[in-house]
Amino acid sequence: MNASVWRALSATLLGCVLASASSCVVYDRRRHDEPLAPEVISALQPGQSLDACLRSLGAPRQCFAYRGDGVAMLWAWSDTDALSVDVSLPLQENVSASFDLDLADTEAQGCMLWFGPDLQLERWQQGRLGDLLPGRSRPTFEPASDEPVGYGRTAGG
Repeated sequence: MNASVWRALSATLLGCVLASASSCVVYDRRRHDEPLAPEVISALQPGQSLDACLRSLGAPRQCFAYRGDGVAMLWAWSDTDALSVDVSLPLQENVSASFDLDLADTEAQGCMLWFGPDLQLERWQQGRLGDLLPGRSRPTFEPASDEPVGYGRTAGG
């Protein structure tokens, strides 16, 4: 058999399988917040005040503690086209096989600004949110040195 016959048989077989399956194709378009204008971001300079940065960028999406008494601020935006396919194929009574294919472009972008204790801009970075966000960590408990020895503490520390 030649290649065109194989393609026709494959298409027919695929059509038969899909006819007995339940399937759904979804196109989804989502957009949240507008990206910061490149000329506004490129105008940022270390030493600018927090007030000046907020006036040019607007309100941030999220704020984080930075080096104890500083602050890091995040601006984020997303413009996503998503195409997904869900297929479920019954094999026997009460048994089915299914797969889900999601081709979403979910790499949200953002810009992070870091301010020192004097609330002056130290640095900024633009890129993927996963690269900008600080790693997750559970804060450690540091008891005051004058706390009495008790539950969870020993005389040695």
